[in-house]
Amino acid sequence: MMRKDVKPGNGTSLLTYQHHASLRKNLADMKHVVNARASEFYKKEKVNALERHAQKSNRLTEELRKENNRLFGRLLDIYEVSF
Repeated sequence: MMRKDVKPGNGTSLLTYQHHASLRKNLADMKHVVNARASEFYKKEKVNALERHAQKSNRLTEELRKENNRLFGRLLDIYEVSF
């Protein structure tokens, strides 16, 4: 909301400048409410999570490969019996 008595030349520009400078100073000096920087625990867990995901995907791939080989072997047995 704009006040009607705020006009250039009656000292308000200096007050406005000082007010904004004060706000910038307070913003620069302000402390965070929550420390949101990544901690060592977070960084370690992030690396571990990637390793766990790789191990799990490798294990699932290996299980699927074994199941595929087993089913393909059964399919070959069926074809050998039918010929």
